[in-house]
Amino acid sequence: MLYTNEINEIIAPPWNAVLGEARCKILRDQLEAFVRGGPISIAQNPRKAKLAYMSRLHSTARGIWDIRSRGPRPGIRVLGAFSEPDVFIALSWHRRGCLGEYGSFEWEAAIKDAQAKWDSIIKYAPVITPGPLSKEIIHERYISENFDLIGGVNG
Repeated sequence: MLYTNEINEIIAPPWNAVLGEARCKILRDQLEAFVRGGPISIAQNPRKAKLAYMSRLHSTARGIWDIRSRGPRPGIRVLGAFSEPDVFIALSWHRRGCLGEYGSFEWEAAIKDAQAKWDSIIKYAPVITPGPLSKEIIHERYISENFDLIGGVNG
């Protein structure tokens, strides 16, 4: 996993004063789960499988994903994209409560912000897969091993 200065500022000292040291350390540990090689649970369909570690976000054409750090409160979403298999670039973070319902103006702004950050630092498109995800697609394009694809069409 690679990450921007924005992510580094929340997962390394000095700790974010609003969130506090304990919450920032938990987020860092959750992000390090990706680096340690999982297991990583992935939502098969965007915005499904509420307990998944990460999910691809709409529109799938943008290639933006979120890593879900649910607890302790406040919940945090780390937005980023895959540059190649096993390389996730974390671009920005947001308090989950501030994003509102998925599809809100705030969610759309967060996704556009992550895409703009990608475009400003990476000179090629992120990995993009239209349509549903399968174990084969995840293995070939995103995470090569130790992942679980969860939450089909019905969640």
